Amino acid sequence: MVAHHHGCLRTHRLLVCLLIGAAVAQFENYSFRRFPESDLVPLGTAYGLALDQYGAQNWTESIGSMELSLRLHRLLRDSVRHCVRHCGSGSGEGFVLGLSFRGAGSWSEGNPRDAWRRAACLKRCRLLHPALSLPHPGKDVMDAFDRRSPYRVLYFAHSEVSFLKAVKLIGAGQYRKGVGNMERTLRLYLHEHELCRGECEATKVLWPSRDLYSDSADIHVEALRCQSRCEENLTPNVGGFFVERFLATIYHYLQYAYYKLNDGGRAVPCASTYLLLEPEDQVMKENLLYYRAYRQLWGLQPAHFAPRTEALKYHEEVVAQKQMLEFAEKYLRLDDEEFWGPEEAALGAADPPDSEFEGPGDYEEPLCAAWRQPRGKGDTGEAPA
Repeated sequence: MVAHHHGCLRTHRLLVCLLIGAAVAQFENYSFRRFPESDLVPLGTAYGLALDQYGAQNWTESIGSMELSLRLHRLLRDSVRHCVRHCGSGSGEGFVLGLSFRGAGSWSEGNPRDAWRRAACLKRCRLLHPALSLPHPGKDVMDAFDRRSPYRVLYFAHSEVSFLKAVKLIGAGQYRKGVGNMERTLRLYLHEHELCRGECEATKVLWPSRDLYSDSADIHVEALRCQSRCEENLTPNVGGFFVERFLATIYHYLQYAYYKLNDGGRAVPCASTYLLLEPEDQVMKENLLYYRAYRQLWGLQPAHFAPRTEALKYHEEVVAQKQMLEFAEKYLRLDDEEFWGPEEAALGAADPPDSEFEGPGDYEEPLCAAWRQPRGKGDTGEAPA
C-alpha cells in the first residue's frame, strides 16, 4: 500500500484543526455600464481594508475586499479612458483624474477655445461616471497596482484558503473535492512563479554607463538572483507556519489523493514529479516501486512514470537558472590570473591596453607632416618643393 509521507501527516494534523472560512469568493461579472452601486467605494478604502484583513489573517474577507479593489481599479481606468476618447485624445489620464502626478497631457496645446471645450466636456464626463466622483486614490495606491501588489496579496490569500481546504478534504476522505482544490492551488503557484520570474527581468534597468558590458553582466546576474528568490518569496504561511518545499508538498498530496481514488494513471505522474523535486525521498521511491510492480493491474504504461509536463518545465527552468547564476557568480569573483592564466595576466598587467599603439609606427605619420596638394585634377604626383 502506498505510504503517506510522515512530514505531510504532521502537516495535516496541524492544519486539520484549523478553522476555515467560507468558500473562496469568485470574481463577480464585471460590467462597466452596470457596476453595482453598493460596490462603489473609494479605491483606496477598499484596498486598505483588504490589506488590514490580510494582516489579521481573515483570508476569505481579504479575498473579497481585494477582488473588489481590482474591479474598482478597472472601473476607474475604464471610466478615464472613456472620457479621454469621448472628449478628445488631447486630454491625458491625469487631467481626467485630477491627479497632478499623472500629468495633464497636451490638453492646453493648440486652440485655447478647443482646450476649454475639452475641459468642460471632461468635467461633465466625470459627473456621469461615479468612479470619477469618488475620492481619488493616492499615488502610493496607484503605484501598488502598477507593481501588481494586489495580485500578490490575492495569491497568498487564495493559497491559504485553497490549500487548507484541500488538506482538510483529503484528510476527511473527500478525495475528489480535495484534488480539485489542490490542482487549483498548483495552478495559482505556477502562474505566480512565472510572473515573479518575468518581473525580475522587467525591473532591471540598464542605465547609461562608461562600462556597458560590465553593467549588462551585473544586471543579468541581479535578475538571476531575483529569480532564485521567487520560490522562497512565494512560500505561503499557512496557519502561522511556512510550508517549506511547497510545490513538492502539493504533488505529494495529489499522488496520495489520486491513489485513494484508484486513479493510478494520475497518481504515478505525481509521484514521479515529487521525486523530481525531492530525489532523495525514500518513501516516494517505495511508492514508485509499488506502482511498477503492479503496473499491469493499474494499466500503467511507461509514459505514466514521467513527471508531469508543467512540473518538468518548471524544474528545467529553475535548474538552468541556478546553473547560470553559479557560473556567473564564480567568474565575477575571479581575478585576472584565475580567469586568463598566470602568463597572459602578467602580460596584461605589464603593458597598458593601448601600449602597442604608443610611439610612431609605420601605420601613422607625425602630426607635423607637410601637407601636399596635387598639381591638378587627377594628378597624384607631388608638388614641387
